Amino acid sequence: MTIANDHEGRARMAAFRSGLAGQGWIDGRNLQIDFCWTDGDHSRISPCAAQLVRSAPDAILASTPPALTALRQETNTIPIVFVQVAKSFADAAHPKGNVTGSAGFEESVGGKWIQFLHEIAPRVRRVGVLVDPEIVTQRGWIPAIQTAAQSYHLEVTILDGSTVQKIESSIDGFAGASNGLIVLPSPPSVVKRKLVIALAAKNKLPAIYTYRFFVADGGLISYGNDVYQAYRGAGTQIGRILHGTPIRDLPVLTPIKLELAINLRTAKALGLKVPRELIIQADKVIE
Repeated sequence: MTIANDHEGRARMAAFRSGLAGQGWIDGRNLQIDFCWTDGDHSRISPCAAQLVRSAPDAILASTPPALTALRQETNTIPIVFVQVAKSFADAAHPKGNVTGSAGFEESVGGKWIQFLHEIAPRVRRVGVLVDPEIVTQRGWIPAIQTAAQSYHLEVTILDGSTVQKIESSIDGFAGASNGLIVLPSPPSVVKRKLVIALAAKNKLPAIYTYRFFVADGGLISYGNDVYQAYRGAGTQIGRILHGTPIRDLPVLTPIKLELAINLRTAKALGLKVPRELIIQADKVIE
């Protein structure tokens, strides 16, 4: 697990366990789950992968592309089921070798982030995109973001979010009355999400995030897939693997629906009036 063993991490594991339970597998009864948490520290991912492979499990759950990459370097035989990996990073129709999972959304969603940010904060003229260079798949979102930004006459600046220190200096350095922020999902930004949200608030930056839990913690707006649905799906897939289903018969799952969430309290604090049309579209509104 590339995030921390905190409330969010435990919520994901609860969803994962519910998927396993749907296949008849109960942790502590007929199943043992071993964890390795990296707390958003990229340097701990490879040692975690090696540790888990050495324990010779029947299957492994990999969260995020760096975890999947590290595990694939350690084994090509133990079944690996991934979550939160961009769709382009996986073969959705025919899983290859020992890997399948629950893919994230298409890179074209980057255009929707620009659209929603413009609708909720039309004064924004420059958009900073907080990226983690360690996650190669994040590059796929940048072209869609830049193309959409051009249609709204917005300037795009790439900000380094690879560490907590980089996140802080990048967001503080991008402060400006006409600036906005897109926060791409990464272990550091998720583990330190309250810091990211606080920095955006301090610098008066309207920010859009990928996952709804950012909005629940005080972020302005989010648009992305239901991460808990992805973990439940991964639990179902691993449950089927434990029952003997070959991994080649388990195609990569794709999101059924993307969800929009808005925090009206945060909008008010930023002096933003949220369009009624946007509120109607939202799946979750915090008042």
